[in-house]
Amino acid sequence: MTGFRNKGCEAMTKVVVARISALVPNAQISVYSNDPQYDRSYLDDRDFVSVHPTPRVDVDIAHKVYEMMRKVKRRLTSQQSQHAPAPAEADAVISVGGDVFSSDYGALRRHLSPIQKALKHGTPVAMLAHSIGPFETTADSQLFCEAASRVRLLTVREGKTYDYVNELRISGPRIEQTADPAFLFNGSGVARMAEHYGITGDDRIAGLAISAGIERYAGLERKRHLAGWCRLVDELVSDSWRVMLVPHVRERDWANDDLSPATEVLGAVKHPERVTVLSLHHSAEELKALIGMCRVFVAERMHAAIAALSQAVPCAVVGYSVKAEGILNDIFGDGYADHLLPVEEFCSDRLLALVDYLSQENDKIGALLRTRIPEMRHRAERNFRLLAECVLGR
Repeated sequence: MTGFRNKGCEAMTKVVVARISALVPNAQISVYSNDPQYDRSYLDDRDFVSVHPTPRVDVDIAHKVYEMMRKVKRRLTSQQSQHAPAPAEADAVISVGGDVFSSDYGALRRHLSPIQKALKHGTPVAMLAHSIGPFETTADSQLFCEAASRVRLLTVREGKTYDYVNELRISGPRIEQTADPAFLFNGSGVARMAEHYGITGDDRIAGLAISAGIERYAGLERKRHLAGWCRLVDELVSDSWRVMLVPHVRERDWANDDLSPATEVLGAVKHPERVTVLSLHHSAEELKALIGMCRVFVAERMHAAIAALSQAVPCAVVGYSVKAEGILNDIFGDGYADHLLPVEEFCSDRLLALVDYLSQENDKIGALLRTRIPEMRHRAERNFRLLAECVLGR
């Protein structure tokens, strides 16, 4: 996985770690991350888990230079373990889910490299709970299929990906549809954090998770993007809502740090006193608990949406990839379009209409989610039954 600065990665990884330790009580688990020092601080209570820098990737000269610079930096800051095991030395390698196996981010080779190295050494590999594709080129598709055909298990977290993977005709792994492990993740610590932000249970809260990265990955022009959010915040505040801005990804890279657009929105709206930015560095547990206080939620980050939906908080998603449509369709069926705003329509009046729908039908949607989420949790648990059967030999 990429790292806990993305709270969705943190939630997924913590669930996977917990389930593996239950399946294999004496397991020693190594987590590989782009920022091991940061991630280690959120795993201090798990002495059977070690955190290491993501292994070096031999892709092209640009990546070689980048990885060399990171290696020097780690040595200077003493972040790298002196005895970090290589993934190929493990009894099993698990690629934690998300949507990195696509052409959306231009990093397919980098994300496949650790898997390819493990497979080269004969190490059993599972790809767990992914959204996959679409691939824009034949080269990308062939690169993924070549690696995926040699893994033991490939689970996908929504039906749209399951159909797509079947179209790719990958022979070799067991392929099953499950659900995102984050549906099993629990929030905690809400009382202390809510008190810090001055939030009470009496507040009528609308939560918004604005993505800094969506501008880069979906070609959304920044000025129009932020203007659309400011308009929504002003409309909500005028209708007596308190607005909670939730930075769900806190990368070092300003262009992908959600605190950046949240801060700009706060500085541009008419009544900032009615807007709260969750500006501290929170654990995934804390953010999920705070999201659970919302009455409605709108997200450009899929895992922020899962944090809301899994707590029966009515939610709309601004989507730019397969994951949003696929996950919402699994939950809502034919009614998923009532909860999805394609990124191309972001600056239209439909965003306001979706939020109005969530508000007007709040009790009905909440009741529906309370009937559907147990099934999503059941599907998420299936990841680990399959992992035990196909990879861990349990």
